[in-house]
Amino acid sequence: MNPPARYAAADLVAGRDVLLVARRELAPGTGRATVVRAAPPAPDIAAALAEAARAAREADAAIVVVGTTEHGESEGYDRTDLALGAGQDALVHAVASANPRTVAVVNSGGPVEMPWREAAGAVLLAWFPGQEGGGGLADVLFGRAEPGGRLPTTWPAVLADAPVTRTRPVDGRLPYDEGLHVGHRGWLRQHRTPAYWFGHGLGYTTWTYEELSVPPFWRAGRT
Repeated sequence: MNPPARYAAADLVAGRDVLLVARRELAPGTGRATVVRAAPPAPDIAAALAEAARAAREADAAIVVVGTTEHGESEGYDRTDLALGAGQDALVHAVASANPRTVAVVNSGGPVEMPWREAAGAVLLAWFPGQEGGGGLADVLFGRAEPGGRLPTTWPAVLADAPVTRTRPVDGRLPYDEGLHVGHRGWLRQHRTPAYWFGHGLGYTTWTYEELSVPPFWRAGRT
């Protein structure tokens, strides 16, 4: 749920002790936990990207795992953007540029912007897979299991393209006048092409639909 947090920065020198004091007053009858933790030093982004590209060039194939965290996506608040953040886009670009056989694995609970999606050899959406995610991912990548899932939502290329971003109350009122133009139909109404449509998904085989027909009339309650 990403509870409120307070941050403080300190310059650390090897071999020098730093005293950290945290005080908090709790009202009677309340039960709250206080956690004090230290973040690791910020990495050298340029050096890390160069090392990732070098490793990718020397490999037969590369797998890059990216995704969101509780700091950008949670049940307790709304997301402000769809960016992966923390230099992850640059990481995929660097690896995919060094090795076209790059698989980008995305761990997220909803749509994210993927400006590198055309550069990667494949994109695998794993959502938040749980403790067996590693084994399941290996089975899919090595062909022991079919990645048979299909998108339950439409994913925009950029947040500004999503129809919902233009839904704003006016004078305290928000009319729901879109009618049938909700979900993926909203994209058809505004004539914009998303990154991936509702129902998108590929696998290790191909198939075709033949002899499809649509009745000239339809009745409410049927699709």
